[in-house]
Amino acid sequence: MDPLKQKLVDLSTLYGWVFEYILEDGTQIEMHLERKCIPHLLGLHKLVDVPILGRFADKNDKVVNAKYILSKIKKEILVTDSVVRSSVHFPKIKERYESIGKEVLLSLCFTEAVIDFNPALINSMLQAQFLLFEDTGNGYRHLSIVKEGSTYFPESYFFEQSDKYVRGQTTIKVKRVRFLDSKGCVQLEEILF
Repeated sequence: MDPLKQKLVDLSTLYGWVFEYILEDGTQIEMHLERKCIPHLLGLHKLVDVPILGRFADKNDKVVNAKYILSKIKKEILVTDSVVRSSVHFPKIKERYESIGKEVLLSLCFTEAVIDFNPALINSMLQAQFLLFEDTGNGYRHLSIVKEGSTYFPESYFFEQSDKYVRGQTTIKVKRVRFLDSKGCVQLEEILF
């Protein structure tokens, strides 16, 4: 099986899950993980020199969307691990692409959070209201969470060697987490402090 397809299979076990967080100040976040989030979490929109991924990155292209990209990954055509790695932009997403998986996303749920993320502090285009982060010792993993309507979704997953995305931001601890699977069954519930 193509390594990119394997990543998709791994992440697809979380489709439809709801991640509930209660922060120490009482803020509640209910994040939903849907299929449409996966190509962005992988960083595929950054690989604009790959024709199909360049079209995916173009917000005006109504044909090549997340569903279309996922179908190509599943069929192992046009969007494969070797295609991703052949992009001149791959070094920008290498750490993100190679580290993302079910276990990484779940581990990010047991860390601190940036609340009311201010992208202007670092000249970022992230639209996140919240940013979960984890210091790995070699850098920071981040999961940015954005609100669409009344629902929160993961906007991006990325790795940064420095603490630039959290430095100067308001950080707060996650007090309680609860994961519900696509059928609404509690898979994990833990009070962190």
